[in-house]
Amino acid sequence: HIFINYNQRDKGMVKKIVERIKAAGFNIWIDYEKADEDFIGAIASAVENSSVIVVCVSEPLRQDPRCRKVANQAYKRNKDFIPLCMQYNYKPDGWLEHITDRKYIDFSGQEANFETSISEFMDVLRRQD
Repeated sequence: HIFINYNQRDKGMVKKIVERIKAAGFNIWIDYEKADEDFIGAIASAVENSSVIVVCVSEPLRQDPRCRKVANQAYKRNKDFIPLCMQYNYKPDGWLEHITDRKYIDFSGQEANFETSISEFMDVLRRQD
């Protein structure tokens, strides 16, 4: 499955992305669908069993200790990352810069066209499979 790491401030766009990639047949693990599980254990297991980690990059994500912990866990397990840019003109620094050192798919809503971005994202996911 694909694990989505995001900050709550980006939840609206994340839900839109998840809806589209699930409709295309991808298996997604995202926290808001798992509310009744042992949350900490469920996240650890989901990261461990994921084929790829999608990081929804923004300043709120960089500042979120939970998101950082998830990213570090995935990094230690040599998981592949796909960075999605959620904030217009954002340049990550610190810990986030080191795990997202590749081309971003732009979902910032400014210069990004959602249909173009979602198509590019699904192409990347298919290559990961």
